[in-house]
Amino acid sequence: QLADMTGWLVNALSAPFNGESEDAYANILRLDHGRQWGVVAPGQGPRRVHPPQGAHSEQRIPPRELWYLGHCLQRYAPLAAEHAMWAARSSDVDMESRVNSVSPWNLIYRQPENRGTNPHLRSAKFTGYGVTLRSGVDTPDEISVHLQQIDEGPNYRWGRAGEGGCGILYFYAGGKSYSYTGPEDVGDRDAQDTDFCTTFGIYKKGGFRSIGMNGLTRPLYDLGTGQYAEIVPRAEPTSLAFPEYLGRSVLLAGSQYFVLYDSVADQALIRRLTWFVRKGDALPNLQLLLGASGSRETQRTELSTATSTGVWFDGLGDSLAVVSHRTDLQSEKTPFGCRVKLPGITDLVFRRPEPVAFTEGELSFEGTAGLIRTSGARVEFSLFHGTHIGVPGLAFVTEDRDLGIGGAVEPGRAPAGDFYAPKATALTILAKDLPPATVLYLNGVALTGGAKAGEFAVTLTAGQHRWELTDALPAPLPPMILRTENSPGGGLVIVEPVAAATHYRLEISADNAATWTPLETKSAPQFSVVGLADGKKVHLRTIAHNAQRESQPGPEYPLYVTSAPPPPPDGLRVKLSEGAAELSWGEILGAAEYRLYARSAPHEEFRPVFKGLTRITVDRRAGIRACDPLPSFNRPSKNFPAVEYYVTAVNGNGESARSRVAHTDPGSWRNWDPRPGEKFRRVTSYRESDADDGARYYP
Repeated sequence: QLADMTGWLVNALSAPFNGESEDAYANILRLDHGRQWGVVAPGQGPRRVHPPQGAHSEQRIPPRELWYLGHCLQRYAPLAAEHAMWAARSSDVDMESRVNSVSPWNLIYRQPENRGTNPHLRSAKFTGYGVTLRSGVDTPDEISVHLQQIDEGPNYRWGRAGEGGCGILYFYAGGKSYSYTGPEDVGDRDAQDTDFCTTFGIYKKGGFRSIGMNGLTRPLYDLGTGQYAEIVPRAEPTSLAFPEYLGRSVLLAGSQYFVLYDSVADQALIRRLTWFVRKGDALPNLQLLLGASGSRETQRTELSTATSTGVWFDGLGDSLAVVSHRTDLQSEKTPFGCRVKLPGITDLVFRRPEPVAFTEGELSFEGTAGLIRTSGARVEFSLFHGTHIGVPGLAFVTEDRDLGIGGAVEPGRAPAGDFYAPKATALTILAKDLPPATVLYLNGVALTGGAKAGEFAVTLTAGQHRWELTDALPAPLPPMILRTENSPGGGLVIVEPVAAATHYRLEISADNAATWTPLETKSAPQFSVVGLADGKKVHLRTIAHNAQRESQPGPEYPLYVTSAPPPPPDGLRVKLSEGAAELSWGEILGAAEYRLYARSAPHEEFRPVFKGLTRITVDRRAGIRACDPLPSFNRPSKNFPAVEYYVTAVNGNGESARSRVAHTDPGSWRNWDPRPGEKFRRVTSYRESDADDGARYYP
């Protein structure tokens, strides 16, 4: 689970931040001198930061502990390790440290510089944390929107307001931060949910309440130009704002702006939309189109604290706000949501609590959430919740209101896009003016049996799918490198085959993926890399192509060139049951095989019991017992002959040294399982009556 936590810490980072302004940094030093560790000082950017979430919070780069965590995971979860070392640097400061102080931990950071591997961050959601929406990643236009949402899990110090800051939003774009929460303003300070942060609340029982703690029960849609996330409150008597507050959603349109919609049960309800930035920073371009239209019921209140400035927008009913870092954006309210214009772009944003039906020329929509973007002759579209979306030449019809449909049409190009199906489902594509030989491809595979003139019946399995309508060959999906097998001067590179590809091109980078050089093109997805210098780290990636099209590059993969045998895996673990031991261990980059050895008595030789690439196996023996209800203080348990194990990794350079030894002692603290088979609990307490209550466990 440390590997999972590492992935979350990396994915929670913002878009690149150029650093605090001179005035803001001076204010930090004045108010919080000695605790400015990790703050990006003027001129020290760009760096990615964690938003100021929780008690004692600040907008900071990840500390070098994250880099070291990655370093420690290299023999267990090597790609998570690479991403952690990309996110942080060994030369960064320690967390909770004083700037320019000498750290007693410097010794453990005397490692060769390793900048890891770029994970190419994508939009993601994390149970018990929230959602991060991203666009334009690794480009100057990168934008990130962070929607905080914790639940009843074992969370600590997320703050008093809003049951832990639930519903708060953070926004980064153009190298700047456009939202902020003071160190204790949602931490240890007693305040209303909406007082000093960027959020929304309804007036209930004498105060403004945010959406509160909830699970992330709704899908996250990443459909290219359009992305969408939402939070709905738990329908329970203990819910903070239900039934008055119905939900909060964020619709991200490209890398230009997003639409924030807060839905309430009664349009006469008093509500408050709030936005705060660091003192000295500017608010984003906030265009309020619902609930704060300047009527006498609407009140704007400007506030200033020691660390932040902000505004309250008090009004009635639902709230729709268009938010951007750009000043050249114009928006207007419509019955279906809003129209948004930027230079060269006209967007129709569909966002209403109840379904709307819209037709305008060749554009049509039925549903509650979607986007149609027109830029010149190109039309991009996203249906998040609805039953119909139509663009020039194409219409998509479904009865599944949760099916995500995205794509683009443009003269001279094959229509293509993405589907996201939370569950298995079906849809129909209605097409006109396409060549007679047009075929629908899903993930590069031709759809057969469901097409007739101008109509394609599609059955989808759950998950993300790439679609394309063409009378030529489709573009293959980006191919991933599955693994490498080290040998002197390089190694074997094994690539996951993709449909519609006839050849694969391998490329190499010696400058941490800044530039790429083609190495070889082959019909088989397997390559041999030779002639590289010992001790060198390179990155590899592959591109798939056919006679007419080529894919986008797959993600880069690290290769550490060495003629030495691999290290042993970390994390050898035994899970006991009657008559069987399930053994698992970590991954080693460049391994061609793992070997598990066992012996039944201390005087015996270890003998191989497993060889293969999988990192989990079961050893069945009559004498193995399930773990004891409580661990023993006697090691090993009296009169019990434990089986001992170790694991090695093998590549073209030889076999590793032995891992640490694990055993089947049922009384060992190392093997103890206090509640066999229990999933990860949301709550820190436990009653026997909770055993079958799925709501108390993480999915």
